[in-house]
Amino acid sequence: MPLFPATSPAPASRPSAVVVWVVLCLVLTACGSKQISPSGEGPVIAAQKDALYLPPDDGKPLTSEEIAALNSVGDFDRNIRDEDMLDVALHFKYYLHQGRRTVAKNVERAAFYLPHIRSILQQEGLPGDLAYLPFIESGYDTQARSRTGALGIWQFIRSTGDIYGMHHDWWSDERHCPYQSTAAAAEYLGKLHKQFKDWHLAITAYNAGRGRVSRALSASGTDNFFDLRRRNGLVPEKDRLSEENRQYLPRFLAACKIMRNLEALGFAAIHSANARQVSEIHVRPGTDLMSLSRRIGMSWDEFSAYNPAYLRCISPPDRSTRVFVPPHLAAEAAAFARKPDKEDAGWIKHTIRQGDTFANISGRTGVPVAELRRVNQIGEFRAGKVLRIPRSNPLRPMPSRLAANTGAAGAAPAQTGPSTGREYTVQPGDTVYGLARSWNVTTEAVMRTNNLSGSALSIGQKLVIPGAAAAGIPAAGSAQTVPKPSDKARAVTYTVRAGDTVWAIARKFDVDPAELMRANNLTRNSTIRPGDVMRMIPN
Repeated sequence: MPLFPATSPAPASRPSAVVVWVVLCLVLTACGSKQISPSGEGPVIAAQKDALYLPPDDGKPLTSEEIAALNSVGDFDRNIRDEDMLDVALHFKYYLHQGRRTVAKNVERAAFYLPHIRSILQQEGLPGDLAYLPFIESGYDTQARSRTGALGIWQFIRSTGDIYGMHHDWWSDERHCPYQSTAAAAEYLGKLHKQFKDWHLAITAYNAGRGRVSRALSASGTDNFFDLRRRNGLVPEKDRLSEENRQYLPRFLAACKIMRNLEALGFAAIHSANARQVSEIHVRPGTDLMSLSRRIGMSWDEFSAYNPAYLRCISPPDRSTRVFVPPHLAAEAAAFARKPDKEDAGWIKHTIRQGDTFANISGRTGVPVAELRRVNQIGEFRAGKVLRIPRSNPLRPMPSRLAANTGAAGAAPAQTGPSTGREYTVQPGDTVYGLARSWNVTTEAVMRTNNLSGSALSIGQKLVIPGAAAAGIPAAGSAQTVPKPSDKARAVTYTVRAGDTVWAIARKFDVDPAELMRANNLTRNSTIRPGDVMRMIPN
């Protein structure tokens, strides 16, 4: 068996010992039914331990270009011991082979923001390779939301977002903003490095939390990440690094090697000239953002893509905020900010009818009673008066169903959100799972409505996003419970094949591994076998 398994001739220069060792380990792994445990505990049966976060070797040899990329070094992958490179190589191979489409989507989104991220890191004196951290955090998706509620390309949880000045309320959530969150992430990462004085530990703490890493270091008597992994069993269970924590740095290092070598690995290069250029405009409280977008000639979808922090078509009524627009539209946007139009495009007008109350209007529109009162200081609430209802951003929809008997004088324009079964054109990077979460409907509802037998989507494909009622989701504020799907509803299933793991199946179908496990009553110690039938959606 060749020591250097490339599908094309190996480079003339002699490969480093690290790559020779790693490639040899990968070959040996592919030849047997066991793999090396990332924690150094000896061999374990594949697809049992760390199946969620450590992909198995696919057995395919590396090309000479892939070997060169794996052998490249940057800010964080220098002087790593040979035995610590195996997990990095497994993630590297997975991204390039099974995960290639995901990498391409991540790179496409990264092109918008990477030059800005690099600029902020440089201003803060931080290593440039930190710009690749959103690759594993969110795939550079401003709409990304974790199962724990972390948001945006840097995946800030609420409490950390508060510490770094990112406002979040019913009107907006600045964790979605790639520019504000990048500045916050740079500051946070700098503080983590100052605390641990080691970038491997600082990066791990970004995922695991500084408290957990500090306690684990003290309990294990180590001062570096890879020794901490080896001694993780010495740490009290409540403070141990989880499987995800232990694989976070190896995944990041694999992503760095790919992002530094995009063209050589067959991906599109990222050029500064193609990045999204923006100018920052300050707008007053309660600015009609939809009217602003029309004034400067941007569609609402375009404006929202530049300003993902806004959850409504009106800016927060209690504070000034920032709007980002292309530089050539900045003067017109600033003129609007000084003297807004009277168009009221961001509002729906509703004429109060007999029997209406703030509470039932809130239930039908999804607008909290407190916000309805705040923007409609009408004094006496009585029939005939007109309420202004702030529109939701269609990219972040919520149930918004005014009663059908709205008076003619206050008739609401046709809704563009999913509550009417909006048609949607699939964009690069879209997944069934991601669309369902973005539109606040179930994955099953999207698949059933569009007669999908699997999760594969094609760019340009037309989908119908089912309305809240079709998805079994009640209006906000309603006491109605969400009904379970009918027994006749078609469940999407998958038959396990040889070599499958929960981790690999989840990635194949673009679903969250933890949700896939819950849908099939699996634990991290469960074993799946060829022939097992798995549900791709929860019961």
